[in-house]
This record gives sequence, C-alpha cells and structure tokens, in this order.
Amino acid sequence: MANNSMVSLTKFEDLSFFDNLALYHLGKEVPPNVIAQAMLKGEPKTSSAFLSSIDSSKREEIYRLMAQEKDSNEEQKDAAISGILLIAENLISKNVIVKKGKYYFGV
Repeated sequence: MANNSMVSLTKFEDLSFFDNLALYHLGKEVPPNVIAQAMLKGEPKTSSAFLSSIDSSKREEIYRLMAQEKDSNEEQKDAAISGILLIAENLISKNVIVKKGKYYFGV
C-alpha cells in the first residue's frame, strides 16, 4: 500500500481514479455549492461519476445550484476544484480513502 500521507492530487481528473465509495465519502464532505462550481468546469466523465455517487437529495440541490451559477467566473470554479482536491487529500490522510497503486478506494 502506498504512503497516503504523501499523496498530492493536482487536477480534477485525478478523481477519475477514485472508486464509488471514495467518491461517496468525498461527496459527503464537500458542500453542495462547491461541488456545483467544480462540476461547471470539471471534465464531464469525472463529473458524472462524482455526481452519481452522491445521494439523490444532495445531487438535486447541486443541479439546482449549477443552473444558478452557470455564469460564475473561472476563478470561482478553479477555487472549487482546488477545495475538492484539498478535502480529498485530507480524507486520504485520515485513511478514509486509501491509495493502492494509481487507484483510490473508500474504506
């Protein structure tokens, strides 16, 4: 197993290596408005996988927020993505998400 304290996520697409349980844990920790901002800029396949792992009521709220914030500036979207990556790294450091090879698994 890799040393989880040394993990550094650098781009939104790194989340494509997370399994559904890891994405679920991440979705529970990130506020809906942050997820909405990130989804407006993030890579579509990764965004879709992330959204599908979130419970339906929170997902509905995220879709509503995405519609409201679709015209937000790029800085806000970039900040949201950075925030999600920081929260993911925090969950990895707490061993809620573990890295095995290039993949991340929720526990």
